[in-house]
Amino acid sequence: MNYLCNDKMLNVGNFHKGFHVPKEEIQIIVLSPAQLNYLIHNEKLSTRLSKELSIIKDVFVFGCTVALRFSDLMALLPLHLVKRENGHYLIMRSQKTGFESSLKLPQYAIDILTKYQGIQKNLLPVFGRSYFNLQLKKLVAHIDNGDEIIKYRMRRGKPVPIYKSVGSEVNFTQADHITSHTMRRTAITTMLRLGMAEQAVRKISGHTANSKEFYKYVAYSQNYLDSETDQVFEKLIKII
Repeated sequence: MNYLCNDKMLNVGNFHKGFHVPKEEIQIIVLSPAQLNYLIHNEKLSTRLSKELSIIKDVFVFGCTVALRFSDLMALLPLHLVKRENGHYLIMRSQKTGFESSLKLPQYAIDILTKYQGIQKNLLPVFGRSYFNLQLKKLVAHIDNGDEIIKYRMRRGKPVPIYKSVGSEVNFTQADHITSHTMRRTAITTMLRLGMAEQAVRKISGHTANSKEFYKYVAYSQNYLDSETDQVFEKLIKII
């Protein structure tokens, strides 16, 4: 309507300025630190996975560590890995924002990169987003505890439950909601939950100090909230 008014000089009125889209908070799904630790270190899991899912797991774990967007993760080249005296650093300039981040890699992340060194030009195996998302659901099914996630969508201002299929009342599980974006969300929330300063997390993730988008990634699981709540009331009881 603005185009018709401003560019085509048509007198269509200003009624469209009264239109608005209701803001809806989309549920964010992340892996807990315990689940991420299980993916990284559990050897029995590795033996149960197919070769293809093992590769998907490596890419997923690496993504859950470095907090890059999927497009940036798939674009990683050997030149982005820099070896210094005190370790290996991943230095990457975001394709979306142009922001450059530098992250010192833990040993398990270096081990993942070593697996694929020299096999292809990229640091990691490259997948299309749709295929990667499909395989992720199969992978996360191995660590999904089966807890149902009630999903809502706003309809005329009221929350309406959404089920896995039309005509059923079967709720979604964590595996149903996993996508490539879960990696970035998991990395950011894991850093925050394990005590890294928000300013440092922003530096790694490429968010500016006044970025509202940053808080979309800050998702805390219920058990973490319960733990924090318990600590608060324990401290309250001890106050004399």
